[in-house]
Amino acid sequence: MKKTYRKLNDREIAVLTGNRCSAEDWNRVEVSEGFTPETIRNCAFRGTVKIGDHVTISHIHDCIANYVIGDGVVIKNTESLITRGESAFGNGTRVAVLNENGGREVPIYDRLSAQIAYVVAMYRHLPDTVHSVEALIEKYTDSVRSPLGEIGAGSRIMNCGALIDLRVGENCTINGASELRNGTVDSSAEAPTLIGRNVIARDFIVSTSAEVTDGANLERCFVGQGCRIGKGFSAESSLFFANCVCMNGEACAAFAGPYTVSHHKATLMIGGMFSFYNAGSGSNMSNHMYRLGPVHQGILERGTKTASSSYLLFPARIGAFSIVKGRHNTHPDTSALPFSYLIESRDESIVIPGANLGSVGSARDAMKWPQRDLRQGKTYDLINFKLLNPYTAHKIVQGIRTLVSLSSLTNKEYINYHNVKIKTSSVRRGFDTYRYALDKYIGGALAGKLRNSDWKTENDVRKLIDMGSRANYGEWIDAAGLIMPMGVMRRILGRVNQMDGIDRMQEAFGYVHRYYHEFEWVYVVRLMAARLEKPADKITVRDLITTLERWKTGVERIDRMLCEDAKKEYAPDKRIGYGIDGDEKTAESDFEHVRGKWEADPYLPDTAGHTRKKEANADELIARLSALPRG
Repeated sequence: MKKTYRKLNDREIAVLTGNRCSAEDWNRVEVSEGFTPETIRNCAFRGTVKIGDHVTISHIHDCIANYVIGDGVVIKNTESLITRGESAFGNGTRVAVLNENGGREVPIYDRLSAQIAYVVAMYRHLPDTVHSVEALIEKYTDSVRSPLGEIGAGSRIMNCGALIDLRVGENCTINGASELRNGTVDSSAEAPTLIGRNVIARDFIVSTSAEVTDGANLERCFVGQGCRIGKGFSAESSLFFANCVCMNGEACAAFAGPYTVSHHKATLMIGGMFSFYNAGSGSNMSNHMYRLGPVHQGILERGTKTASSSYLLFPARIGAFSIVKGRHNTHPDTSALPFSYLIESRDESIVIPGANLGSVGSARDAMKWPQRDLRQGKTYDLINFKLLNPYTAHKIVQGIRTLVSLSSLTNKEYINYHNVKIKTSSVRRGFDTYRYALDKYIGGALAGKLRNSDWKTENDVRKLIDMGSRANYGEWIDAAGLIMPMGVMRRILGRVNQMDGIDRMQEAFGYVHRYYHEFEWVYVVRLMAARLEKPADKITVRDLITTLERWKTGVERIDRMLCEDAKKEYAPDKRIGYGIDGDEKTAESDFEHVRGKWEADPYLPDTAGHTRKKEANADELIARLSALPRG
């Protein structure tokens, strides 16, 4: 129900005046029925001010002008709270991501999702579509314009500097901010937001359940739900989506998709797109080649990590779930070689295809990301956490094709490929690893479908295959966290000019996310048919058994690689620095008391249990399939 306000009565004005309050015009100060003038002190009111029930205001050094202040709000020891005229409170601010000189600007708003930003920034080859999306955002921006700022019920604002053209949601805490100008701090009772000491933010949006603290400095930025930005982090013209953690370093023109993490000083994210990214200390990149300005962009596909002191000269594109070590000035493109290591050797960029599939770090990341989701209440970014999915499987297929095409060149020690080099001995290993991973993915998806479906005859199984072979949505993409078919993206974009609001576009993406498994099954059937080298309508029960057998092998091989990688953490060279005042035996004992023994590491039984569980699942399904009656 819309809140009603009334004018102050003479007694209330007298109490306020006695509490050293003043007004440009007391007739423009309105209050609700539960207003308590005794809790308002040392404040000057300018313009129109509306005050709710049980509000506490004290020691406003300049004034409060043109604001609606919700029930239970506390505002203390703050320089000013002013709306200077009609404002959209940061909504509609155009953020020049990837290219500092412009061309990929994203207009931000307080419900912006990573998926909508992805379309606006990355689909410039469809100018009419981008224009239509921007028009929907502009329509929403116009709907929130107001000559009055707002402080939501239950919010607390204390010890702040100038707060100008600011809109604040409910139950927000702003404590010690130096300056907040032209922005929205979205917040709610179930997803409160925190702005901390010495924060400066201009032309910005901060979403629910986010925290911006400890001297962070933001200009033309969007901070998504569950983000943590602080410890002096500086950002300009950047977007940070769900659960990003950025401390100490800096960002400029960065599209930081979900779970982008940068903890260290001297770490710079600039002119790039990232997601599920981890920046090592001193990671750096350059978007400027001193010709036409900082116009070069980089794409670090989901799951990429950059090691300490690594460097990338843009333009560059790094394949999904790759690790970058060393300096790379050759503009590498490893997008068709996912799960790889890109290393520097003798000033050259060397790629080791598929090596990261056996890295325990990537496996741990995939498990911990869902556990680190700090969002509360309604969420906007649509996130698929699966390590192996149609997008990464499609990339693995590309990797297999790439290595097959390079296999004829193995008479050389190194093969040149897209500005990097591949050692010929890495081609076969990468090919085998990719095949194991593909079998692991296909078999796991098949097993999941069989476990979650009702089938008793071969015809029932045949119908399951038919369900997946009736459509072809094309290749799959990672739309900033949402794994979806390219064909479905085209359909959504083809309907944008028929949508009556930007929320309709978000709902379309939500539908794709909600029915991910149905879309995935279509892809899996076609991928399984390609792996079996036969049409989908010719797949038999015997073929499904073969696929499950390959699944067992793929799981066993990949799990073995993960265990071997984890075991390296217990190698003798990892004990350097242990047993500081003793001999080698002391170092070994000190290491074991701190780190433990490999045989007792919880990862070993967990992985062995995972292998046994998948093997048992496969054997059970194979037995059921083998015993099926015909018809």
